[in-house]
Amino acid sequence: MQDLEKINMFDGSFYDYHYYDDPEALVGYKGYRESSINLTLIDLAIALFEPKSCIDLGCAKGFYVKAFRDKGVNAWGVDISQYAIDHAPEEMGRYLFLMDALKFSQERPHRVGMPTKKSKFSLIFMQDLFEHLPLYNCDQLILELPNIGQGLFACFAALPLDDDPRREEYEEEWKNAPEHTTMLPWNIWEEKFKAMVMPYFVIYTLRFGHWDTETVLWKSNMVLHTETFNPAWEAFINTLPG
Repeated sequence: MQDLEKINMFDGSFYDYHYYDDPEALVGYKGYRESSINLTLIDLAIALFEPKSCIDLGCAKGFYVKAFRDKGVNAWGVDISQYAIDHAPEEMGRYLFLMDALKFSQERPHRVGMPTKKSKFSLIFMQDLFEHLPLYNCDQLILELPNIGQGLFACFAALPLDDDPRREEYEEEWKNAPEHTTMLPWNIWEEKFKAMVMPYFVIYTLRFGHWDTETVLWKSNMVLHTETFNPAWEAFINTLPG
C-alpha cells in the first residue's frame, strides 16, 4: 500500500544543475536553454485560447513565460526548483515564483500586474509537469485548476492504450526517464480531465525523445475536449498529419 505522506512530498532539489545543465548527467536536459523550448506550442495556445493572461505551472527557467510575454500575453510562472528560478533570464525575475504548483491556488502571492487571487488567469499553460508529479498530487492539482484559470493547455508524456501493440516498446523507452513518476495511458488522463468544468486542450507525447515540432504535432497525439464545442479547434486538428 502506498504511503500518502511520502507521495505528497515533492522535493524540488532534484531539479538542480545536474538535471538542467550537466552535459554528462544520466537524466535531464543536459543543457536547458531558451532554444530548448517549442515555440509552436506558444503559437498554438494563443491561437486556440487568445489569452490576455497566462500562468505557466512548472515553468522551469521561465523561457515559456518570456515567449508568451514577447507575444503580448501577461504571463507569469511557478516552479519548485530553486536552481531553475535562479537561472531564469534576468528580466523574468519578477514574473516567476518559487512554490509548489499545487499550492498556487490557495497561496497565490501578490505582485503588481498579476491577476489577483479573486480572479482567474485566461490560460493555464503546463508543459511536461504531470508526469513529474506523484499520482496523488496530479489528482489534487486537476481539482484545483478550475480555481486558477479559465482554460488549460497542457502537454506531457503518456502511454498508449493498454491494447496498443506499441505499448510494451514505449514503456521500455520511458524507463530512460526515471524522473517521470506517473506514467498512465492517455485515456486514463482523459477521464481525469473530463471532471473539470473548463475547456482544455492536451497534447500527449507517447514516445520518449519525440518532443519536437515534426513529431509531436500529430493528429494521433492529440485529444480534444471543451465544454462548449469550438469548431476552430477541430478544424485545426484535421489539418495535422498522422
